[in-house]
Amino acid sequence: GTARRKRFTAPPARALGSRTVGTDLIVATPAFLDLTVVGLEALPAVGEERFAGDLVRSPGGGAITAVAAARLGLRTALVAPLGTDVAGEFVRRELELEGVTVDGAQTARTPQTLVMPCGEDRAMVTVDPGARARAADVAALMPANGVAANLEQVHVVPEGVRVYLTCGNDDARAFAGRPPAAMSRGAALFLDVHDAQLLAGAERLEEAAGALAASVGTVVVTQGARPAFAVLDGERID
Repeated sequence: GTARRKRFTAPPARALGSRTVGTDLIVATPAFLDLTVVGLEALPAVGEERFAGDLVRSPGGGAITAVAAARLGLRTALVAPLGTDVAGEFVRRELELEGVTVDGAQTARTPQTLVMPCGEDRAMVTVDPGARARAADVAALMPANGVAANLEQVHVVPEGVRVYLTCGNDDARAFAGRPPAAMSRGAALFLDVHDAQLLAGAERLEEAAGALAASVGTVVVTQGARPAFAVLDGERID
């Protein structure tokens, strides 16, 4: 649906110890244009045609994190590359309307995902040219309170900076059953139930969440239409 929005005015820079922080959160997580099929009657089988009520465009991937942080009043900057194509122009415009500083490199094409919600879950198809934020992009906006990144990007975050990690299905498949040691740098890890089980190499959700929480102090698991839960310092919080 549509939401009424107003231009966001960022608060002034804040002192943190002996340094001045001009950015609360730097988002390095790849940003996408999401194309969401609304009201899909069923996922089509091969050779079938199914119908839906609408097709909605919205910022996706790391852009979701950036918008949410800005709406919480955080000074937020996106350094994930966006394309010079129509998709990139749309995502950039939407982020700037939300008060997010867009400061990443420009590429020819923007990653795009077709999201097909069905029942209590969804299926997705992604086209990703593979451009990623660089360590130099993050360093250029330091100092900052934290950086949002996915599992393959921990190396772009300077040592000593708080890291908020996300894990999508691509990362979960790449690190299935063998989470990277760098994951322990994360202040928190956010992922869905399928990816939690795949990443941890565990069939039971409780076992998967517990194994991941042994490396990261806070693990947040989403469960589709069901409420998310967190494991915080070994304790499950529903």
